[in-house]
Amino acid sequence: MLYTFLKFLKSLVTPNYKVFIGLFLASLLLYWMGVRHVGSILWGDTRYYYAYTKSLVMDRNITFSNEAYLPRVGFPNPPQVSPKTSLVTNKFSPGAPLLWIPGFLVGQGLTESVYFIGTNVRTDGYGNLTLFTTAAWAMTFSVLGMYVVFCTIRRRAGESLAWWSTAFIFLATQMLYYTAVDPLNSHSASFLFSAILLWATQKYLLEKKSYSWIVLLGIVGGVLSMIRNQDAVLVVPVGVLLLRQSGSLMKRILRGVALGFGWISMMSIQALTTLILYGQLNSPYLIQGEKIMWLRPDFWRVLFTPQNGLLFFAPGIALAITGLIWKFSKSDALSRVCLAAFLLELYVIAAWSPEILGGPYGSRMFVSSLPWLAIGIASLFQIWKDKKVAGWKVGFILAILMVNNLLQTLYMLATH
Repeated sequence: MLYTFLKFLKSLVTPNYKVFIGLFLASLLLYWMGVRHVGSILWGDTRYYYAYTKSLVMDRNITFSNEAYLPRVGFPNPPQVSPKTSLVTNKFSPGAPLLWIPGFLVGQGLTESVYFIGTNVRTDGYGNLTLFTTAAWAMTFSVLGMYVVFCTIRRRAGESLAWWSTAFIFLATQMLYYTAVDPLNSHSASFLFSAILLWATQKYLLEKKSYSWIVLLGIVGGVLSMIRNQDAVLVVPVGVLLLRQSGSLMKRILRGVALGFGWISMMSIQALTTLILYGQLNSPYLIQGEKIMWLRPDFWRVLFTPQNGLLFFAPGIALAITGLIWKFSKSDALSRVCLAAFLLELYVIAAWSPEILGGPYGSRMFVSSLPWLAIGIASLFQIWKDKKVAGWKVGFILAILMVNNLLQTLYMLATH
């Protein structure tokens, strides 16, 4: 398994990484400017996620009585206490906060060093240096995720289309926001692991990898599900793909077992967390009163309404869906998986009880679908390339979508 993981890391390294380092540095500069303007790093739901990281490292537990009631950085809504465990609860998933720990440790180490030499800084885990370093670490998830998307499409459609498709995902969707404005959130991590799951699925299709690779697929899918529980649906079409591959019944069963073993090994952390906080096994969202109306999904709200609609905020996604449908008709296995992944995600989000899905960042719950949709936009670009569509026309379309993205984001930031 370790050998498989090391090969995975080696296969990602290409000369193009320098462009993405530049993207990271530019995004970090924009983020620093935004933080200086706003005067805050920790806001909204991020306070719930960050409480996990701080509590695990500083207190070595997930008892949030120390974090929930703090002024300006505590829970934004009145804390809830479980009647079964008497603990302050936290319905948000622990996946992203666990991944933030390395950045937190570096930031806290720098904070302690600065404090040691006599500078008056906050050392309880909420100091600005600790917060900013953790945010910078989370930003690497978004940038690395785009790099993985680039590598996936480059192998599938060539380097030119990979650049165009990656630029589309970054500039014409909410990834710009979650990279350069609000990286300290679960979406940067979910984007990265969704991209890795896509890349690993394509590699399996092309190279017919071993059972250890399928276990790795399950682990990646498990981490993705632990970051945002709804993203477990992205693993379903991958599992169906494995079961439909050629081979004896026993081999198909073993592929399913390998995938399930990897997935459960990671999701057991989520189950244990819920059991500790709530004293029961169920979705924390459902325990705290939210509903999923499976028989009454509201597709209009999550696709077209202002501030909530995916296609209202990022109309270019319609192009990506078109590309997936076209490839689906050509019996392309990966495109079928991608289209199924997006439709499953759409159904779950549409069935979720009404809440603010948009805000200044478009429909944020679809961030995990973006790597899969990138396959669709690459397919559409391939059609245009085959039909000799001029590059400046593609650039013009991308520019319009980017301006739309920027204007809507700036408008929502100014009015919220």
